[in-house]
Amino acid sequence: MYFGDWEGVSTQRIYETTPELLANFWQFPTQYQAPNGESFARFQQRVTLGFEQIHQQLQENNWKKSLIVTHGGVIKLLLCLARQHNLDELLKMSAELGKLYQLELLDTDSGIGFMEKTLAP
Repeated sequence: MYFGDWEGVSTQRIYETTPELLANFWQFPTQYQAPNGESFARFQQRVTLGFEQIHQQLQENNWKKSLIVTHGGVIKLLLCLARQHNLDELLKMSAELGKLYQLELLDTDSGIGFMEKTLAP
């Protein structure tokens, strides 16, 4: 997610200057965004489009698996969708550094979906 005027600024500094906006954003990221930042809807659309393109390439090449390296915001969004959690819970979820997550891309009536899979030990 692009954080606009908040890019590169510490959370403490943002809290000192705009505490109410920061609190609203953390509680309801689907409704609030950083000044000049990307809306949650745009972020979700951008990520979904990217995964639709990956899904298409997998099908065209008859590939069964793909390794995707991405940042915490995308991981949290995908997990939220896979677990069918409220999207406003996104910023409260963890995305551990260096952790491997396994998701299955699903064809649904409304586009692609995600299902979390358990990794074998």
